[in-house]
Amino acid sequence: MDDQRRLSEAREAYRRGDWAAAYGAFGSAAAELPPPATDLVAWATCAYLLGHEDEFVTLLDRAHHGYLDHGDRERAAYCASWLALNLAAAGAAAPASGWFARARRLLEGARD
Repeated sequence: MDDQRRLSEAREAYRRGDWAAAYGAFGSAAAELPPPATDLVAWATCAYLLGHEDEFVTLLDRAHHGYLDHGDRERAAYCASWLALNLAAAGAAAPASGWFARARRLLEGARD
């Protein structure tokens, strides 16, 4: 099966709310084809819902940088905010504060 088809299957499973199938399909597709930021966010969501919090952080960080690379400051701020919330909930106040500050700076720049 080619990677584009796996990616399509991952997106469809995500739309259906089949988190386990989407998580596996995103992982399989990403082995050969780096997913775009929107797919990284979906994959991160699946990881979080399945209890893979470390992978959630890694994937959302990758999505954040992917959005920055494409100049999408608002979506990058969205990722930064979720990373900050996750870190704050885990008791990691200093890194959470850094991500919140990054999100704020990105949003301030997006409105200029």
